[in-house]
Amino acid sequence: MAAVDWLARLQGMLEHADMLVFFAAMVWAVVLCFLGYVLFRINLVVAGVLLGGFLGYLVLCTWRPQAPGRDYLVLCTALAGLLGLGGWFLYRLAFALYVASAVVVAGAFLVGRFQSVGGWILAAVVGVPLGFLAFVYVRQIVIFATGLSGGLGAVLNALVMVVGGSDNVGALFGGPRRPVGLLLALAAVGIGLAAAGMYVQSRLAGIFRQTFMPQAGWGRRKKKRRHTAYGAFPPFAKP
Repeated sequence: MAAVDWLARLQGMLEHADMLVFFAAMVWAVVLCFLGYVLFRINLVVAGVLLGGFLGYLVLCTWRPQAPGRDYLVLCTALAGLLGLGGWFLYRLAFALYVASAVVVAGAFLVGRFQSVGGWILAAVVGVPLGFLAFVYVRQIVIFATGLSGGLGAVLNALVMVVGGSDNVGALFGGPRRPVGLLLALAAVGIGLAAAGMYVQSRLAGIFRQTFMPQAGWGRRKKKRRHTAYGAFPPFAKP
């Protein structure tokens, strides 16, 4: 009996922890929806540090599997610091590389051509132009992507918490009588929250420093005008 009670108590704790995970995911989705571009460069730094540490470990495991632990520590720390700095100072290039790499890998996976050079080339034909667009329109893409994913993610995690788990969500919408009205209402709430988040993000430029929210687009820099006793000279042409 004691073992059964202990297992029942453990199951209850795991279910409670499951709800805590969904609650944390909902909170993060709301933060991402309204502050996605503010946290953009910080997220790139975190992603660069994690990726650098993983690449350092992968390189040594491949080329020197018997290397001492000190070598792992040095290489992982160096690559983590390098990619973390690159994510902060070269945020536009880092974002473009992340987007292009993700699209290329996902495309090669979807076409089922991981072992084929043609599959990688086909995926690169799509991924490289999208990476270039991400490089040019980084601000618009980040605000749109974080607002939309954050709004829909917040609604989805809230729904999972209300119905008591992801299995109940599947049973709710996978039955013979699907609540289409509820689905449309949830989608409308998620899209409305996403639109509000995009609007707030676009208005935060006057509150946060340009360090966290770069405003100038690539290749578009304001031209300085000379000021004289007669005002700006000349107003429309170079002096």
